[in-house]
Amino acid sequence: SDLRNGVLESIASTERGLNNIGRSLNNQEQKTAAQIREFLKQAKDALSNNDVDGARTLASKAKVLLSELNQ
Repeated sequence: SDLRNGVLESIASTERGLNNIGRSLNNQEQKTAAQIREFLKQAKDALSNNDVDGARTLASKAKVLLSELNQ
């Protein structure tokens, strides 16, 4: 469905953003990055269980944390 594809794109773009941070992260930022990865993993798990709404929520939480890292 369109919603599922949107969630997949959100997950992929957040992963790309996380992987493209071109600086060293301090301890707190590393914890945030680990939390982002955990949300993305949970979002993928939710999608595989056909929980698109849950996946969307987790993906958006990851995106918010990434935007904080990029400030």
